[in-house]
Amino acid sequence: MIPVKLGIVSAVILASLATPVVVQRDARAGLREKRAALRQQTDRLAESTAENRRLSNLVAQAKAAFSDEQFRELMRLRGEVGMLRRQTNATQLLREENRRLEARLNTTQNQPTTMSPGELQQGLLTEKREAMRNICLQLPQALQRFASDHTNQTPTDLLQLRNYFSTSAGESMLGLRLFQLVSDRPEIVVPANALLLRDPEEHRKPDGKWARLYAYGDGRIVEATSDDGNFDAWEKQHTSPQSAGQ
Repeated sequence: MIPVKLGIVSAVILASLATPVVVQRDARAGLREKRAALRQQTDRLAESTAENRRLSNLVAQAKAAFSDEQFRELMRLRGEVGMLRRQTNATQLLREENRRLEARLNTTQNQPTTMSPGELQQGLLTEKREAMRNICLQLPQALQRFASDHTNQTPTDLLQLRNYFSTSAGESMLGLRLFQLVSDRPEIVVPANALLLRDPEEHRKPDGKWARLYAYGDGRIVEATSDDGNFDAWEKQHTSPQSAGQ
């Protein structure tokens, strides 16, 4: 019995001695992992700092290489390039919406090859009016839902509302990529007499004047005309408080 007891006691002693060793080994492994992670973070920070320094040097070199006037001109040109890129993207969206309108018109008329240019234009205008009217019907609810999700802010363009309009066959509502908001930010509660939407594309009337479609909050669609294609004065007149009731 004595040897057995001695064996048990020895096993207990060995286990008690081994436990700190295991704990210490695990602690060292965890410490190595933390050091490795910290080293990676330090390396990334160093790379980021070096990149920021490189960019700052490039800016400083550019300033040194150009006079103040030349540098301002360079910055202006960069801004114009960005603006042109945004305009190109917007033009592409307009083309896509127009293709959708034409496809819908062709499906409705069922005679895509027999329409004259004048008939095609009138058909497209009819489709645009219908698309504007449909947007106006759902716009009040869409604005309220958007504002609820964005701390009472309203969108700056219709495309931001695409998830708040009903869809058809998995496609967003027709016109959201085409039409523009007249106001930079519309009110959450849409007044019936507020001028809401514009068609950015002008079209020529038979008398030679330019025309553009607009939509009010109550769904009314109007066609404004201009001799030179500039509608700024018309919009200002019809968005002023005095004309709101007209």
